Amino acid sequence: MFKEHPELRNFFNQTNQKTGKQPVALAQTVCYFVDNRDSLDVMIPQMRRVSSKHRTITVKPEHYPIVGKYLLQAIIKYMGDKATLELMAAWQAVYDMIKDAIISGPTYSITLERNDSGKLFDYHSGQYVTLRVEKDSILHHGHYPLVNTYDGNSYTVAFKQGNGLDQNSIVSEEMIRNYHVGSTILLPPPAGSFALAKDAKRHLFVSGGIGITSFMAIIQELNQQGKAGSVSLTQCVQTEEHAAIAGKLHRIL
Repeated sequence: MFKEHPELRNFFNQTNQKTGKQPVALAQTVCYFVDNRDSLDVMIPQMRRVSSKHRTITVKPEHYPIVGKYLLQAIIKYMGDKATLELMAAWQAVYDMIKDAIISGPTYSITLERNDSGKLFDYHSGQYVTLRVEKDSILHHGHYPLVNTYDGNSYTVAFKQGNGLDQNSIVSEEMIRNYHVGSTILLPPPAGSFALAKDAKRHLFVSGGIGITSFMAIIQELNQQGKAGSVSLTQCVQTEEHAAIAGKLHRIL
């Protein structure tokens, strides 16, 4: 792997690599996840630790398939004729599950204010804001739902680390790594036609994972109107641990 992808050396402890500790540690981690593949409540805390460490050393989503490729090759070499197509497909599925869980990481929330303390553009619940960041001399645009009702002073968005392949993922990754309290970011006024159906008697919201952010401001608006009882919400996630901003929703509904 290092011969074909020397850039990955920076992510591995080379002293442990020479002594043999690194391969053993990797094998033990993979075996731990395999042994607990049906017990997400056991796996999630470990996945969080791995995810946090990987972000600290700037591991990117595109690195995981490379490591997975050589890991499976090593398993085939070790198992020989016992490495059937069916068995290797199962190993690939387990690795993909681990990879996706580690990449998804925690939910990030960013609050934006004008640097001159002035009023921000008005918006209605359900609209989004476009954040613009520069990377490799190219301006990238990410669209993020505003998760709070308008207060005139700030915009708040929430997101997860993506796969680094689409525009939103590139912007999210850049903000996680390089933007901090006091950083300046470019954005136009809020936009979008998604809005609360004000004359509806009941409101049904269905989301997957971080998609819940599209509904947050609308649900808060209904709560402010004393209509939280009219809301039915279904959020599809792997486990409760993966439910983005669930605590805030529980306080409202």
